[in-house]
Amino acid sequence: NKIDTEVFMTHEIAHALHYTDSPKFYFENEKQQKHIGRQIITEGLATYFSKTVLGISGEKALWGEYLAIDTLTKWMNDCQKQFDTIRTVVKNNFYSTDNRLGLFYANDKEDILNFRAGYYAGLKLVEQITKSQNISLMELSKIPREKFEKLILSLL
Repeated sequence: NKIDTEVFMTHEIAHALHYTDSPKFYFENEKQQKHIGRQIITEGLATYFSKTVLGISGEKALWGEYLAIDTLTKWMNDCQKQFDTIRTVVKNNFYSTDNRLGLFYANDKEDILNFRAGYYAGLKLVEQITKSQNISLMELSKIPREKFEKLILSLL
């Protein structure tokens, strides 16, 4: 549908812009791609970009209209209730490249840690950075990787 297409395209364009502004976030192999810290930042930024540019809710930026309303509501509630646990998992695995971690997959909707919780965490952490650093969307994409990682880790 139109919303899903707009959200997906905007999200992917955000990645292209971010990698152009900050090439150290780009990956050359699967191990680099699966780096949890990198994914938290890049997926959080791309989701925040979609939310901001399209003027949509966080829920829409995270899922478009893919999930039924009741499933989306439950997912958001689960993420909010378990955010401390999600943050701990991200912190403890920040430098991991283990693709068995399900934070960015939709493997098990009964287990939030295996059902795209990384996107939620990324969005929330990037939102906190934009507020605490008082920076624009375009400035956000220019933050060097090392600094961005330190900012995220300080919030975990």
